Amino acid sequence: MEKINKNLIFVDTNSNLSSLDVSKEQLSSKIVFSFNIHTHKELEEKGISHKVAEDFLSLDDHQKVFDQTVSFWNWYEKNKIFKKLEFENTNLLSVFDTAELHQIIIRELYVFLAMKRILEKYQPQKIITSNHFGTMLKSLTANVDIKIETTIESTHEFSIPWNQFLIKFNLGKIPLSLRISRNSYDRIRNFLESFIGKIFNLWPDKKNTSKLILFVEFDPSQYPKLIEQLSQHGSNLLFLNRRRTAIWNMKSLKLLQKYNCKITSPHNLLTNNEIIICRKSSNDLLKKIEEIWSKERKTLEQIFSIENHSFWLSINDVLLETFRSRIHEYTLLVKFSKKLLQTFNLKSIVTLNTMGETEKTILNQNKNKINSILLEHGASDYLPKISRYDVTSGYRNFTDKIAVWSQYQKDYLINVRGISEERIFVTGSPRHDSFFDVIKHKKNLQKTILITIPAIPEMNFISDTNSYIRLEHLLKKLFSIIKNLERVNLIVKLHPVQDTNNEYIKKLIHKLESNILILQTGSIKEIISSCDAMINLHVELMPSTVLLEGLILKKPIMNVVMTDEILEFQYVKDNAVLSVSDNSDLENSINELLYNETTSKKLIQNGQLHIKNFLANPSNASKSLADVINSI
Repeated sequence: MEKINKNLIFVDTNSNLSSLDVSKEQLSSKIVFSFNIHTHKELEEKGISHKVAEDFLSLDDHQKVFDQTVSFWNWYEKNKIFKKLEFENTNLLSVFDTAELHQIIIRELYVFLAMKRILEKYQPQKIITSNHFGTMLKSLTANVDIKIETTIESTHEFSIPWNQFLIKFNLGKIPLSLRISRNSYDRIRNFLESFIGKIFNLWPDKKNTSKLILFVEFDPSQYPKLIEQLSQHGSNLLFLNRRRTAIWNMKSLKLLQKYNCKITSPHNLLTNNEIIICRKSSNDLLKKIEEIWSKERKTLEQIFSIENHSFWLSINDVLLETFRSRIHEYTLLVKFSKKLLQTFNLKSIVTLNTMGETEKTILNQNKNKINSILLEHGASDYLPKISRYDVTSGYRNFTDKIAVWSQYQKDYLINVRGISEERIFVTGSPRHDSFFDVIKHKKNLQKTILITIPAIPEMNFISDTNSYIRLEHLLKKLFSIIKNLERVNLIVKLHPVQDTNNEYIKKLIHKLESNILILQTGSIKEIISSCDAMINLHVELMPSTVLLEGLILKKPIMNVVMTDEILEFQYVKDNAVLSVSDNSDLENSINELLYNETTSKKLIQNGQLHIKNFLANPSNASKSLADVINSI
């Protein structure tokens, strides 16, 4: 171990570095550490020499953080004390969105373990940091003589996606967006659903005994052919949407009207008396939660620990505040889910995931009494070597029917996950049926390149500061090459997810090339159809759905891989895309993609063969899934 006399400075996000009250000369006697891309960039821009904390984590450490985070998904089952938080046979702690919980914990664990590795290497005498980081360090320095000074002013940032909603709309031709709180969004959604539901007769008749198919958190506008197929066979459809209302746009509303579909919600189905009961229960349960947080600290510290050190103090406040703000909402959801299953004659329940609050609560109340189907919602091609990350798909904790897009996925689930063949149906992707209705665009003298950048996910273990540094280097190379091409237009399409990391990428692109058109929402089918070629940036372990969509729409695609290995996904084996490393000769590859007609034609041809062999029931997946739903 390296023992030094230098002091360390740990910089958190949104830190006021002037609160350090030291000169650059004084900083030279200290080692400064950044803990994410935001703090790294801030320090870099201020000319402050520093080290990237994540560089002290090994590959094994990254995998350990991921596995440990997953082990906390059902943390409320680890001690019987949490049984007192049950309402209608559902533990309210379990309702919290699993993806949100994962993001909160994995961010904190990365920081916590990086701190531990740094302390192991340097054994410092003093650490200057923020209040939040100081709290994290308490556990790590409990048995060592290290002075912690929390003199850096900072507002620590947690990633809780569903605490705020971004509403996008157009004022004439001007696109506008408005970020509102979860409570405000709930009020607006409840008002619109109540008002529009009455006008267009969208609320179901509670006395109607017809069998209904319940779709949970589906966007109707993405599944028009599925809705048509089921309705033509006499099926009655009911949509339950809390995150984004089923009537969020005119296309969805018209579909619901045309096929006599219905919507449902807690505030429509529950009586005033039931809502009052939920309010009282939520108040009682909140007191119990606060009591557990106060009196069972040792139990919670033991649960939330890694390498014999607890990081509970870094997440206890944010978890408690989240439960405080959502507890009434959760009791309503549980009460509503139970009543929904009792009130209506449901034939089947269809969901896209098992991690969301709505999905988990409905499935928990159902307990397999009504047939449920989990529909694959993104392009998946799991490989045995990266099988630990398939947990985010929800297949492992789902016990009923699964509808997948390809035979490859079915074989994987049978052979690697041991799921019974009888439970798996290969239907294809109903969402992409319309992609086979080709949109024709006029030929233009100017070629258009579409660069697609998926979100850099915190759900897996590869995202860190270096991911963004690598992305910046790649974008600089791409923009420089494309800028020198004649009559070439460039569009960048970002993943629609709204988070600080995506906002960082957007600002980065504007900084590198201020005139580039950046799209984040809008019809992906229209966007891809308008381009001549695609450059997809492969930034994570799993294939991206947008790459598959580009293949369906017959675009020549260059897939630039930012991971250290080009994995043998089926589209790689089929030579359906031009797979290159971000460190390769990109200029030559881009010229091949754009100007070598033989290359582009071969890629399109291989792409079509790949789609034919990989994607089941192309253009007809809606009928395939409808047949499955009607048969069970």
